[in-house]
Amino acid sequence: MVYDATLVNSFDDTYDVFQGSNAAVFMRGERAWMINEASATLDGWIVYARKEKVGNNVGIALVADATKLLALGKEPGKDGFIDPGKTMLYYGLDAFLKSIQDNKPSDAGPVEGFQATVTALKINEAILTGTKIDFKREWFDLS
Repeated sequence: MVYDATLVNSFDDTYDVFQGSNAAVFMRGERAWMINEASATLDGWIVYARKEKVGNNVGIALVADATKLLALGKEPGKDGFIDPGKTMLYYGLDAFLKSIQDNKPSDAGPVEGFQATVTALKINEAILTGTKIDFKREWFDLS
């Protein structure tokens, strides 16, 4: 297994790729796609699977919690579509701009920003000290 991670590169956005001998699974945000090798055998279900363009390839859209979504009367893969060509930063800024245009509060306000900042600072502390840090609820409380 090879693992590579960086937080300081301007290339693209965060994602994970698991590569096997017959396929790769590309995960970004809440979405994932399986991209088959050209030489992989095609199982019958693959013919009926929903496919989406992922970079220069076509991937089979994988949906987390599909069983739960079906139980809620939702159609897996239709709700919460995320374009693999757009980064999480794009979606965050897009949601912020829409909240301004619609004159409605943003889904991620100052509390979520504070909590994300605390999380990032504590992760950085763990990296710099080389120690495990147990998160404490009071770090995230603004009252």
